Amino acid sequence: YSAEEVIGTNPGELLQCPLTDPQTILAMRNAMDAGKGFKGEILNRSKTGEDYWMSIEIQPLHDTEEGTLSGFMAVQSDITERKASELRLNLATRAGQIGIFDWKLKTNALHWDETSVAVYGLPQGEVVDSYKQWADAVHPNDLARVEGKIRDALAGTRPYDTEFRIYWPDGSLHYVRALASVVRDESRNPIQMVGVHWDISAAKLVHERLQILSRAVEQSSSSVVITNAQNEIEFVNKTFEQTTGYTRAEAIGHNPRILKSGKVTEKSYSQMWAVLKAGRSWSGVFHNKKKSGEDYVESATITPIKSKSGRVTHYLAIKEDITERRALEASIAHERHLLNCLMDTVPILIYFKDLESRFIRVNQAYEEYIGIPQLDLVGKSDADLFKPEDAETRIADERRIIATGEPLLNDIELCTHQS
Repeated sequence: YSAEEVIGTNPGELLQCPLTDPQTILAMRNAMDAGKGFKGEILNRSKTGEDYWMSIEIQPLHDTEEGTLSGFMAVQSDITERKASELRLNLATRAGQIGIFDWKLKTNALHWDETSVAVYGLPQGEVVDSYKQWADAVHPNDLARVEGKIRDALAGTRPYDTEFRIYWPDGSLHYVRALASVVRDESRNPIQMVGVHWDISAAKLVHERLQILSRAVEQSSSSVVITNAQNEIEFVNKTFEQTTGYTRAEAIGHNPRILKSGKVTEKSYSQMWAVLKAGRSWSGVFHNKKKSGEDYVESATITPIKSKSGRVTHYLAIKEDITERRALEASIAHERHLLNCLMDTVPILIYFKDLESRFIRVNQAYEEYIGIPQLDLVGKSDADLFKPEDAETRIADERRIIATGEPLLNDIELCTHQS
C-alpha cells in the first residue's frame, strides 16, 4: 500500500485477514482500549493478497501537557521468513516425532513443544514448565546418570547426548534419546539449554532383537554364511572360521568356491543354482576343502533372502560338518556287513524277534532249518510255524525272558513243523 492509501484507514481493517488469530486481535484491542501497550506477532495480508507475519510493538502516545492519550505508535518487523523456518522445523519435528525443549537455567523454567508432550505420553495440551516434571518421569535408576550428563554439558566437558528410560502416565516403560546445546552469556556462563528428544522404544526393541539374533548366529554350532546376490561372502560366523580355517577377513568378499575340492560335479552345482534361482531353498551335501587342504564333508541348507518386492538380495547358508558322522556311519555299515556275514556263515540257528514274539531277522541256517525264506518269515510268530503245543511253550519261554530279563540257556526244544 502507498502512504496515501493507508493514511486515514484503520490498520486492523486494512491488514488483518481471515487467518489472523482472533485471540491476538482481542488482546491487542483490549490493551489499546485500556490505553496500554501491546507486544506480539500477527499475521497480516498485503494489498496483493500475500500473507505475511509481523512482529509488532504498540506504545500509547500521550499529550505532553495534559498527559491524555492522543494515539498509538507501532513499530513492526517482517518475520515472515523466520515464521516459515519455524513452520518447516515444526513440520519436520512432528513428522519425525522429535520434540524440542528449552530450559532456562536461572528460573528453572522448562518449555516443551507439543511433540515433546507426546513423546512423554502426556495428554495433548498438557503444560510442562518445570525441570521437576521432567525428572519425575525419568526412571529412578537412570536419573542420576542423566543428571551427570547434564552437569558435564553445562560445564562444557562433553556434549549432551544420552539415552534413558521414562515412565508414561499409564505406567508403560519407554526409551528416549536426547541431544542438547548449551547457550552461554558473554562470560561463558551457561544460561540456557536447548535440545531435542524422541522416543526410541521401537528402535531399541529391534536393536535388542537383532543383538539376540546376532549372538545366536555367532554362537551357533553350525557354520553360517551370508552372501549377496552375486554370491560374494558378506558374513561368516566363528564356527565357519573354526571349520574351514579361513578367518572372517579372509572369507568376506570372496565367492564360496574357495572351499571347492573338485569332488562335486558341475552338474550338481547347476542343479543347486536352478533351485535357488527359482526362489526355493536347497539342501544337500558338499565335499569341500579347508584352507589347510584337508577334505571335509558338510550338509548344507541354502535359502534365498528376498526383499519386500520379492527380489533376491542375499543367500543364507547353514552348514554342518558331518565328516566324523559320515566316517562313523561308514564304520557302522562295515560292522553291520561283517555281522551279517558272520550270522549267515555260522551253522547255528540265529533269529531276532520283537516284543510280540514276531520274527524280525533270521540267519541263513534258520532259513534252511525252517524251509522258509527270511522275507516270508518277517512278521510271523512260532504259532504260524509249529504245532500249537510247541508254539505255546516257546512263546511262554519268551514272555518269561521279557518279564524277568533273565536269559534262557541250555534249553532243549522239541518242535514239530506244521505240515
